[in-house]
Amino acid sequence: MLKIFHLLKNAKKIKVIFFEAFSAFYKNACSQNERVLAQKHADRYLIHNPKQDTLSSQELDEVSDIDYAREVHPYYAKMGKVKAQETIKCSIATHRGCFGGCNFCSIAVHQGKEVVSRSGESTLKEAKKVTQLKDFKGYITALGGTTANMFEAKCCINKMLANATLNAACFRKLAKTLYLGMKLKSKF
Repeated sequence: MLKIFHLLKNAKKIKVIFFEAFSAFYKNACSQNERVLAQKHADRYLIHNPKQDTLSSQELDEVSDIDYAREVHPYYAKMGKVKAQETIKCSIATHRGCFGGCNFCSIAVHQGKEVVSRSGESTLKEAKKVTQLKDFKGYITALGGTTANMFEAKCCINKMLANATLNAACFRKLAKTLYLGMKLKSKF
């Protein structure tokens, strides 16, 4: 079912209206029954589709095994150098998703509230491919994910509160519902 939001042109100035739109978006994104949202802007609409189902570890391995070019698309390359490409070209994503739900971040909304990690074999296979790149400088620039150190992490509170919009990142102590796949090197 499609839900349409009609916001005033000056919604940026009216914080209550902006907050209501953000709350509706966030609650919808955290729901098990996410719907298509539409926001009218002049004579056009911004459409926000529900996120796709979370990939399994095996599916994430399969997607990661696709032989990506690791180059800027020719359309953008002709416009000049893309500085961000230097950082990501020799990086490897080991996982995706986040159960944190921080207000300043949209990873959970885009990638889901469950962290899904690739297998070690898949990650190692990609690392070997990276070392064969013509401009490989002898090191992998990043090994992790958008959530950095959540490889193999699990938080069962999201399963217990499936439709809740609980912000798990609000708590300063390590939750008893949190399983960390790797040993922590820092103290909480």
